[in-house]
Amino acid sequence: MYRKPNFVYFDLGNVILHFSHARMCQQIAVLLSAEPEETRKFLFSPEISLPYERGRLTTDELIAKLNERFQAQLSVPQARQALGDIFWLNTSIIPLIAGLKSAGYGIGILSNTCDAHWEVARERFSILDSMFDVQVLSFRVDATKPDQEIYDKAAEIAGCSTRELFFVDDLLENVEGARQAGVDAVLFTNTQSLADDLRRRHLLFRY
Repeated sequence: MYRKPNFVYFDLGNVILHFSHARMCQQIAVLLSAEPEETRKFLFSPEISLPYERGRLTTDELIAKLNERFQAQLSVPQARQALGDIFWLNTSIIPLIAGLKSAGYGIGILSNTCDAHWEVARERFSILDSMFDVQVLSFRVDATKPDQEIYDKAAEIAGCSTRELFFVDDLLENVEGARQAGVDAVLFTNTQSLADDLRRRHLLFRY
């Protein structure tokens, strides 16, 4: 028995926008005259990746650490662009999002992301601000999926309980984490399947 949600959350990466971490590592490597594997190991090390994703490390601090590690002099705007310009639009999902928006449903973004990724993405894709009512971003709320804390924060920001949320994510561990927190969550495979999942929950919209 499916329940009708009061608010719908979308993951950002590989749901609304496709992305490439390899592109980020390559772009930073070019600026540093380093190998992409070197920059990958640095950017995804435990002392960098999670603190940056949770907002405990700022972009300026990350760039300072890059300059120290690689003996470079990257400027903040230069490095920020190389870190963040990794996305392209999942065009198939835009009509679905527009349909939900025009039907009056509350919709938001719930994402593990960092400052540079988010700011560069929203500069390129105006829909992130114009089409979504709220954005619950890990670096802003100091919490990450699949931990319950971020789903509780998402419910609070949406003004409802976790049981009143619907959430779609491309990673099974995040879907399972959401379900454990009481959220009705599904794994994203393609836009048509997501539309079917939403209609099973009695949401009426044009798509």
